[in-house]
Amino acid sequence: MHRMLAAVLVLWVAAAAWGAPAGVAVRGDAQAWEEVGAAQARLEAVRSYRIRAAVAPEAPIRMTMLTEVVNPDRRRVVVELPEYTAEAIIVGRQMASRQVSRTGQPAFPHSSVGPGDLLGAFLDPIGFATGFLVQAAMNAMTQAVAQRLTGWRCETLEAGGGAQAPPELEVEVARLPQASLGGAPVRVYRMVWRMPGQPASEQRLSVGADGLPRRLEWLQDGKPMMTEDYGDFGAPIQIELPPPCRQ
Repeated sequence: MHRMLAAVLVLWVAAAAWGAPAGVAVRGDAQAWEEVGAAQARLEAVRSYRIRAAVAPEAPIRMTMLTEVVNPDRRRVVVELPEYTAEAIIVGRQMASRQVSRTGQPAFPHSSVGPGDLLGAFLDPIGFATGFLVQAAMNAMTQAVAQRLTGWRCETLEAGGGAQAPPELEVEVARLPQASLGGAPVRVYRMVWRMPGQPASEQRLSVGADGLPRRLEWLQDGKPMMTEDYGDFGAPIQIELPPPCRQ
């Protein structure tokens, strides 16, 4: 179960991040929403950066994640779980992924995730991951033999550019009091995502004086359940597909 959950979270972090699909209905502070969008645009303009994420002690799983990004289209995500390590490398629309147990044996591959599926992960990541286990289990054997030979699964991602949000999706945005993070002042924004029939998903974003995001927190009942810290902006990060997946 944990290895499937790790694969889902790899793709969720790699593709969903905290940007919204086009067409989302905005409620609350419109100016704050523009500033959130400006922070994301600034992040997409830097050469490279890292995101270090960890879940709270009371979360239902033990997990840490490291995401490395080289703009515009290279990303590496490593998820560490007690029993497994899951890794995904994305270059353009090509992705290599593997899940390795602590004994060094590759685990079974995950099933594909499309842009529509990522919307569910965005709104309710824990619930999405739980429900996705059934689908993942159905497809887990399709490339098991090939993956066990190389350790990597290679695939082409679906094109998700310009995806529109369903008309029911909305975000409520508020500006919170300015705070301090690591001794530096940050602007703080609260975003609550809602869609009928789904639990609300609450985020808190901290943005530095340079306009770059510094921390994103996923909240449950007002408490951070997962925290993502942004840093190493402009670091000399190299991301390449492994040999089995190069075209």
